[in-house]
Amino acid sequence: MKRILLSVLCLSVFLSTQTYAASSERIKEFFKNSHEEFIDYHWLRPIELYREAPYYNSSHFTTSHLVVTYPKKAGPIPIFETLSDYVDDVPLHKKHDLNFRIIHYQSYKMVDDKRLEQYDVIEQDDHELRVVHKLHRFTIGTFDKTGQFDVLNWNTNGQMDLQFWNKVHFDPWTQSMFFKLFISDDNERQTHVDYNANADQFPFLFKGEDSSEVRMAQLDVVNIPGFKNPAVVFVYTGKMRPIAKEQDSKITWTDDTITFDVWYRFDEQKLWVDNQGIVHLGLTSSEY
Repeated sequence: MKRILLSVLCLSVFLSTQTYAASSERIKEFFKNSHEEFIDYHWLRPIELYREAPYYNSSHFTTSHLVVTYPKKAGPIPIFETLSDYVDDVPLHKKHDLNFRIIHYQSYKMVDDKRLEQYDVIEQDDHELRVVHKLHRFTIGTFDKTGQFDVLNWNTNGQMDLQFWNKVHFDPWTQSMFFKLFISDDNERQTHVDYNANADQFPFLFKGEDSSEVRMAQLDVVNIPGFKNPAVVFVYTGKMRPIAKEQDSKITWTDDTITFDVWYRFDEQKLWVDNQGIVHLGLTSSEY
């Protein structure tokens, strides 16, 4: 009988004690005292999925778009012609844009749910955060070190809406609870920022250089023996280097002209554009 009473006593102590209950300070420490890290950890604002090399290609995309029109040659059917047949000619019109896109992702957003208005968050003398009913003062849960609600063990009797409470979090910087709502709309969950430059002439920096060392360069499209298509080359001081990885193209023509519409893709670690329109080359001057 004593053993049974002792077991029941130990069980009641275990069930009424929240081993992992955190304090405001503990949550802040977990996020290195950075509110931004807390926000990003919970995907509550648009951020890059990967911001460190070598994983940029999940968030960074460098492309260029060439639209060039030439007088149509006599003879062959245009559908059998390619840019190789025209690239050395003088175009009637040419536009070549260099584009750099950063994809931002946001999975959740903060919502002030009315159900939370009935509860307070208090920090006890032992520095544990507790969620307490405002009127009747009973405790329903705590928060873990990430700020996520954690129901008290003795209260998991099926009456609480755990699907709701499992999405409730506490922000120790604002000292408030919020409901973390999943963003179901793909267009709202994924956004982007674009930076552009004129591919025919642009300021650029070699790897490791600062803004005081800006130089001028261009992208050109040329025939190179042994290449199956005209190649995009980075041109600086008369020297050129092939730089594009892939391309997609389409051709349109009239009775007198033929137009090539070509998209090129680049390694985003070797070529990108910043928010000032300065192009960054992922090579040092000596490597170039």
